[in-house]
Amino acid sequence: MNPLLSAKINQLRAIAALWVFIFHYGHFIAHAYFAPMASLNPLNIIIYNGYIGVSLFFGLSGFLFSRVYRANADFNVAAFYIKRLLRILPSFLVVVVFFILFLNAQHHPLQQLFTLIFYYDALVYPQTIRHLWSINRELYCYAAFPLLWLMARYGGIKALTALGGGSLSLVILWAIQTQPILPNFYASLGLRFFEFILGMLAGLCFKPNAAQRYALPMFLLVYVALLTALHAATWQVPLAYSLLGIIGLCVNSVLCVLFIVLYLHQPTAFPVCLTKPLEKIGEVSYSFYLYHFLVIGFFAEHRQLLSPVSAVNFTLLLCVSLSIAFIGYHLIEQPFLKLKMQRFNGR
Repeated sequence: MNPLLSAKINQLRAIAALWVFIFHYGHFIAHAYFAPMASLNPLNIIIYNGYIGVSLFFGLSGFLFSRVYRANADFNVAAFYIKRLLRILPSFLVVVVFFILFLNAQHHPLQQLFTLIFYYDALVYPQTIRHLWSINRELYCYAAFPLLWLMARYGGIKALTALGGGSLSLVILWAIQTQPILPNFYASLGLRFFEFILGMLAGLCFKPNAAQRYALPMFLLVYVALLTALHAATWQVPLAYSLLGIIGLCVNSVLCVLFIVLYLHQPTAFPVCLTKPLEKIGEVSYSFYLYHFLVIGFFAEHRQLLSPVSAVNFTLLLCVSLSIAFIGYHLIEQPFLKLKMQRFNGR
């Protein structure tokens, strides 16, 4: 892959991971979880809706896979699955084992834990590892990718578009029939598949030519305005089922993938003093995502260790989370990444 494109993708990973961290800090440390917020301050709304970072991750996954494998005529399904498992499972299992040994205060039976890890319900998922829902959804997308690749290769973009539209239609019909709380709709496999397929379509259609200079800033202004309008209409009951909330989450999925495309088209979005740190964080974004919630959960239960100054707490938790992420990356992820590179010639 083009080095510049690869660097920008790492920047996007960092943006997504940091956005999720800010969201979790705001909802579990600074304030109560999704407490109604009347403020229409754009910065507060961006923080309040930081769960959107997960949508960026799914869109990026689909985009990357379609870019890497679109010209691969001899797609090896077994090799693909082995590579994905080497990439995802080691750090994932470390978090699960750590939870079982040290954080399982409710003493969930192992069989129940296995079910919860591979199935999501916001009302029953263990609080300390609730963020793992997105990893199990990612694994389902990985499992489906060979079929999606075949569909794109032999049915073309139209077939893949039809499948994405069908996935979205089914999950909306399910939501209308069952009226789930919004977190359960957001975590639904149908919506995750839709985002993943959108990312694939973006990757297949992507042409690395520069966009207009002001395209990304204008898009971000419109995006924040839409988030603000949606928040103004739903802030009193932010988690309750509403058709407007469902539509808003679906539109958000499309906008996240559009943001990815516009960002990748920009020559540069940040000065060098920011792009290099973002790229480094992007490299360890998976470890950062896995471990940051454990750090936040620990301090949420031991608030006596926190400072009265929120900025100090934020900086402390961010530094601790990043430090653990870098250590975890080098001790756990990197050895398996090297094994993957050696076994599959870097592919």
